[in-house]
Amino acid sequence: MAEIKLFVCCHRPSPVAEHPLLVPIQVGAALAGEHFPGFLHDDAGDNISGKNRSYCELTAQYWAWKNVKTDYYGFFHYRRYLYPDMNAKRPYRIAGEPTVSLLDRLGFDQFADFIPQCDLILPKGEDMRVPVREHYAKAPFHYGQDLALAEQIVKERCPEMGSAADEYLSGTVCYFGNIFIMKRQVFQDYCGWLFPILEEFDRRTDTAYVANYESGSLTVVGGATGDMGVLQQLSYSGSGPEPKRQAGPHIHSSWLSPGGGELFAADLGADRIYRYLRNPDGSLYPNPRQPSIPFPPGSGPRHMAFHHSLPVAYVTAELSNQIFMLQFGADNTAMIPAFWDAAQRREGMVLTAHLQLSRRYGMLYACVRGRDELVWFSVEPGSGLLSLRGRRPSGGRFPRHFLLDEETGDLLVANQLSGDVCVFRVDPSGDVAPTPVQRISAPSAAAVMRLGAERPADWAC
Repeated sequence: MAEIKLFVCCHRPSPVAEHPLLVPIQVGAALAGEHFPGFLHDDAGDNISGKNRSYCELTAQYWAWKNVKTDYYGFFHYRRYLYPDMNAKRPYRIAGEPTVSLLDRLGFDQFADFIPQCDLILPKGEDMRVPVREHYAKAPFHYGQDLALAEQIVKERCPEMGSAADEYLSGTVCYFGNIFIMKRQVFQDYCGWLFPILEEFDRRTDTAYVANYESGSLTVVGGATGDMGVLQQLSYSGSGPEPKRQAGPHIHSSWLSPGGGELFAADLGADRIYRYLRNPDGSLYPNPRQPSIPFPPGSGPRHMAFHHSLPVAYVTAELSNQIFMLQFGADNTAMIPAFWDAAQRREGMVLTAHLQLSRRYGMLYACVRGRDELVWFSVEPGSGLLSLRGRRPSGGRFPRHFLLDEETGDLLVANQLSGDVCVFRVDPSGDVAPTPVQRISAPSAAAVMRLGAERPADWAC
């Protein structure tokens, strides 16, 4: 009898039926704070788990390609399962929790006999009435230039596939979900074709974006051949109502969107975040749908963090000491539906600095200089709305930056004026311990980052 493994990809703990065909696997395990019990994990053996933020479930496919031998490989999502109902309009959507009884009613009791009759099983194509290229580019955080570069690489490496790629991308029938079942040789051939293309895509988009606070400019540095040089220099104008801090533009930081197709540049001086799409060489051009996002006068947007699954981002406002929520609509334009105070008002200098979202704890953490404290909020899973959870002294003076290590639960705070990095423990509920467990001398500490990670923790200074 053929051996069949249908991997169910989960980025968060999810119910997976104890069915003999199903194998639950945690994706992005290298970036998570814990390994889900009873799951396989895509950070074992030969893996690219650290790329999960941009590769999504492909990190599980790579892991299975390199580490598992079976006769048939299948890949489902925690909420999408292929099932053998030829009359279903979308035979990959299920209603309710995927229990064994539900799956058997959908045909899983016959699946083990059906699968070996096929080389490849896919969802039915769906006619979206618009070309695939256009449909892709209109989706939130999907960018036409990324698809164009991938298409270019395919045609360079596999010119015999050029006409098929054109035919599919110009047509209106889409195949959704990246879910399938493949015979071993088909799967091996597919992965041997796919992942070198993605590696080449990554190489060509290897670019650095440098925010220049004093000059109020943004510099694009890159080079596909490995010779880094300045590709582009962007200058800005504008000011805000705070004459000492907002006499002109001050680009404080820049942030790539999930998947890396768009760049957001925070201008503290002009109360605005600029939005750019990326060309294949990494250079930028304004997002035509929304070239910039205005913030309230005198707020001073500084740092930004994207939610891992909701179309939501958060921004610290240094001057107004607030945290703003950005919500991206169906057309990918952003609005500000809510904001929260990061610090209690008082006389003297109070400046909110860095923030970080935690998938492990479901929290948003921030640091406030002047008050010299850490503050954290619980994040409502469905809406992304925040609720104040707690505050703690930062252990030193002027906490400019911090890093929460999701794996260990250590929170490292860079206190600039006291010249130290304080290490706090975060308990299983996400709360920060009252006092640091370690203090490391670090004169003028301005930022903390992880060395050697595939994707370092977000930071800017």
